[in-house]
Amino acid sequence: MGIFPKYRNRGVGAQLVKELINNCRKTNIKEITLETLDPDLKDNAYFGTYKFYEKMGFEIVDRFKYDEINQMVRMKLDLN
Repeated sequence: MGIFPKYRNRGVGAQLVKELINNCRKTNIKEITLETLDPDLKDNAYFGTYKFYEKMGFEIVDRFKYDEINQMVRMKLDLN
């Protein structure tokens, strides 16, 4: 998911994720996973992405190398 910069910090992303969570619960989906750049890399754009998902309740469950350059994290939100 991505939000155009001019629409960030207006609650658009949070609304989308909350709607996703609600729809997943209605259909008995038990968890949501996502992948983003590892916050330890200190990439400003992706650090904000990581913090957003953390704020929405996602937790890191795995770290892995996407390629030779990019270290990633897998995050999960339990819906139980």
